[in-house]
Amino acid sequence: MIEKITYNDKRNIVPIIDAEGQVSAEDLNMIKSVVNNWIDRFVALRDSVADDDNRLTEGIEIDGTVYFYTEEVLKAFLKQMRKLSQLASNKGLQNGQPFAVSAGTSFHYEVPAGAFLYALQLGNTSTIHIGSSNNGDEYGELSGNAGSVIEFGFLNAPEVYISSDVSQEITPILYAEGNLSLGGNIGGGAGTWEDLEGKPDVFPPALHSHSWDGISGKPTHYPPSKHKHSYNDLEDKPDFSQQIVIAGKVGYNPRRVIKRFKGDFNVYALNRSGLNPISDIMLEGIGQQAPEYCHKIVHNLGHTDYVVTGSAVNSSGSIGTVKFNCFYQSDNYCYVATADDSSGNVSDFVFQITSFK
Repeated sequence: MIEKITYNDKRNIVPIIDAEGQVSAEDLNMIKSVVNNWIDRFVALRDSVADDDNRLTEGIEIDGTVYFYTEEVLKAFLKQMRKLSQLASNKGLQNGQPFAVSAGTSFHYEVPAGAFLYALQLGNTSTIHIGSSNNGDEYGELSGNAGSVIEFGFLNAPEVYISSDVSQEITPILYAEGNLSLGGNIGGGAGTWEDLEGKPDVFPPALHSHSWDGISGKPTHYPPSKHKHSYNDLEDKPDFSQQIVIAGKVGYNPRRVIKRFKGDFNVYALNRSGLNPISDIMLEGIGQQAPEYCHKIVHNLGHTDYVVTGSAVNSSGSIGTVKFNCFYQSDNYCYVATADDSSGNVSDFVFQITSFK
C-alpha cells in the first residue's frame, strides 16, 4: 500500500533571505499536499480502469481538466513532479536570449552547455514544431497563445530546430544550476534590465538611409523661413558689368571743366582741320563750320566699348531745344558737339560715359 507523507506542517524558524531560490516551509507543505493528493488519484486510477485501452470508468479532474486515460493522468503527474523537482533544487529556471522566427522557416537554437531546454514563451498565438533537424517535429508539436509558456519537459539535446506558422519572437526557458553567462545564443544572467551591468548610456543610431515613401508624417508643404544669402552665393545674377565711369559738366566759353561728377577727364578744342560739321557731326541745325561748339573729351579708358550720352544746357541754364551729340569716339577720347538753332549757337552741357568692360 502506498504510504502518504505524515510529517506535521512545517513553519519557517528563521527569516527567508532569498525568496526566489531558498526552499521555504510553505514549499515543503505544498510538496506534502501534492504528493498525498496524487496518492489518492492513483488509488482511484487503479480501481477505475475499465478495459484494455486503459480508459477510466470515471474521469479524474486535474487543474480544471478531466482526464479519461491513464496515459494522460501520468503525464499530468509527471508535469507536477517536475515543478516539485525545480522547487527542491533552487528553482533553476532562467530566461534565455529571445530569438526571432519567421513564418514557415526553422530557427537553429543551440542550447547552452550545462543547461536543458525546458519550455518556450510565445510572442504570438501560434503552433510550433520542435525537432532535431530543419522543419522536424519529433520533439513535439505545441500550440499556445501570445505570451503563454508551453512546456515539453527537460529536453536533453545540445541543439534544436524550432519552426512556427507565424512570425514571432520566442523566449527559451532553460533549466541550469546557477546563472548562465550572457552571449551567443543563450540568455540568463541578469533577470531584469536594472540588474544588467555595463549598459550603454545612449544608443546612437547607425548610419542608414530610408526611402522617401518609407517616411511617415511628412509635411504637405515647406514654406521658407526668413533668411539671407550673400550676393556671391546667388546664381543667375543679372550682368551689371556696365557702369558709369566718367561724368561731368562742361562750359563752352571758355571751354573748361565746370565740375567732375565721376572719374577723371579733360576738355579741349576740336582741331578743325578736315572737319565737315554737316557730314561728320550729323547734328540737326548746324549749317556752318564752327569748331568753337565742338569739344574733345579726353578720358583715357583704353577701349571703345562705351557709350556717351548727355544734355545741352541753353544760355538760361535749363535744358531746352539745344541738341547734344557724340559724333566720334576712340580708345582714349571722344568728340561731342552742341547747338540750339540753325545758327550753330553753342551751349554748356552735362554728359556721362558708360563703360561695358
